[in-house]
Amino acid sequence: MSSSSSSTAITEIVKGGKGLAGPAFDGSGRLHCVGIVDGRIYIEETNVLHFVGETGGTPMNICFDHLNSLYICDVAHTAILLLKDDNSLHSVVQDYEGKAFKVSKDYLYI
Repeated sequence: MSSSSSSTAITEIVKGGKGLAGPAFDGSGRLHCVGIVDGRIYIEETNVLHFVGETGGTPMNICFDHLNSLYICDVAHTAILLLKDDNSLHSVVQDYEGKAFKVSKDYLYI
C-alpha cells in the first residue's frame, strides 16, 4: 500500500492591522477583516488594507448578508453591529429572546 502526502500552499494575501480576525468576502469578492486589538474594520484591495471604520470595541467576526450588508460581532459592545453605507455603525442585536448576550473571552453567547 502506498501513501501519498499532499501539501496545501498557503498564500499571504495582505499584511497589516493589529490582530486581524473574521475574514469575509463581500458579494463582489472583496476581502474584509477586523482588527481585534484596535477595533478597526478593513477592506483589502490589491494586497493593501484600507481603513473603513472602527467599532470602538473588540470586533471578533464579520459576515455579509444577501444584500451585501456587513455585520460585526463585537464582544466589547456585547452586540452585533451593522456597518451602513455611510460607514456609520448601528447596533442591530443586543439580546436573544430578551436575554442579554454574555461574553466569554472571544465570543458572545446567551
